[in-house]
Amino acid sequence: MIDGSEVIITLGFGASDVLSQMDDNPVPSLAGISLERSERTTTGINNYNYVVSPLNVERDLEVFQVIYPVQEVGCIC
Repeated sequence: MIDGSEVIITLGFGASDVLSQMDDNPVPSLAGISLERSERTTTGINNYNYVVSPLNVERDLEVFQVIYPVQEVGCIC
C-alpha cells in the first residue's frame, strides 16, 4: 500500500485486480474498475469496495470486428 494514504482508489483493470486479491486492506479501498459480477452483497475483504464496470469487452470486440475485421488484437491493461 501507499504509505500515509487514508484512502486507496485504483483505476484500471490491473491495479483493481491486485487490490481485489488482498485479504485485508489497512485503509478504505475502492477498485475503480472491476469486471466482477456477483450476487453477493459483500466482498468479504476488510475495507474493500468495487465499482462494477458497465464494459462488456466480448461484446465490444464483436462489434469492432464487424466494423473493422482484424485477425489479432493487442490489449494493454
